[in-house]
Amino acid sequence: MLSVIIVDDKPLAIEILEGYLQKIPFAGCSASFTNALEALDYIELHAPDLVLLDIQMPEITGVQLRKMAGAKSRYILVTAYPGYAIEGFEHNAVDYLLKPVSFDRFYQAMQKAKAVMDKNESSPIANVPKTKDFVFIRTERKIRKIDFKDILFIEARQNYVEIHLGNEKIMALQTMKQTEDMLPADLFCRIHKSFIVYIPAIRSVEQHQVLVGKEAVPVGEAYRPAFYKKLGV
Repeated sequence: MLSVIIVDDKPLAIEILEGYLQKIPFAGCSASFTNALEALDYIELHAPDLVLLDIQMPEITGVQLRKMAGAKSRYILVTAYPGYAIEGFEHNAVDYLLKPVSFDRFYQAMQKAKAVMDKNESSPIANVPKTKDFVFIRTERKIRKIDFKDILFIEARQNYVEIHLGNEKIMALQTMKQTEDMLPADLFCRIHKSFIVYIPAIRSVEQHQVLVGKEAVPVGEAYRPAFYKKLGV
């Protein structure tokens, strides 16, 4: 069963797509949003299989949301503008639907999404572990190579992230989701909306925070079960 969310600033458009999804036996609507920023928070936390994404929205466009959300979810773009450019979506856009969307065209797009994801799950390449022990980070003036073992934790700072090392802090112009996707899940854990920690650097866990180096980092309630499970406690 594919987990699907709908992001569209028009409630009527959401209602139509929700009705269509009820007729699809292999997919279900997990959530719907008229606010793109709320949708971004949900995508970062839950990584749904598929996002039905309107392109023209206030505050941030669908294009901007896709770039900020990272690449764990797949996308079907939905728009009333046939000439809208979709550069930058090719590697993750399953399909492109033009409003008003008919059910038969919608079903075709959903079948395509299922086929793409089934193929990915069956590919042995998807299960190959990462072997590198470093990451390249683009800062304001240059590209830095950072060894994982030198990172204590990473903190969200509005439109960028702050990487805390043992003796310095590095600013990177990217989102937390983009950063999380770059890091191996066996070494790093998102423990809060605004914090990712390097697990081997954790000294102790006390109440609702962890001690990393000399810093106390909060553990968000929504992230706590997955974090404790990863620690094996």
